[in-house]
Amino acid sequence: MKTYIFHSIPSILGYMIFQIFNSYLTAGKKFHVVPKIQLNSCGTYWIFAYILVYKLDLGVLGAAWTVNIQQTVSGVLTIWYCYHYNPIPKTFFFLEKDSFKGLWDLFKYGCECGSMIFFQQDMTP
Repeated sequence: MKTYIFHSIPSILGYMIFQIFNSYLTAGKKFHVVPKIQLNSCGTYWIFAYILVYKLDLGVLGAAWTVNIQQTVSGVLTIWYCYHYNPIPKTFFFLEKDSFKGLWDLFKYGCECGSMIFFQQDMTP
């Protein structure tokens, strides 16, 4: 169990990115996008679970990396959609120097909240 938790920690970043952009898309009334991204993510999970756990026989380590890959795909797909389709005009912009002010504090709070949600979901039977 410790191996799974330790190796699946990187998935928290993908999960946080997906949740942030999920809220952004919901605010833009783009409700149809999130289920499509989740279905793609689910398919990715099944494929990589089969490859890493069954074919490569990585066991718990393979399951942890499967979650990492799934959450990364979710995060990347949401960013890609928002970048290419700009669902709410004039709200999605390129990064500037001012974009990074106070980012470290936000990251610390986000990691705390995200890890609590992750471990709560991970520990429930």
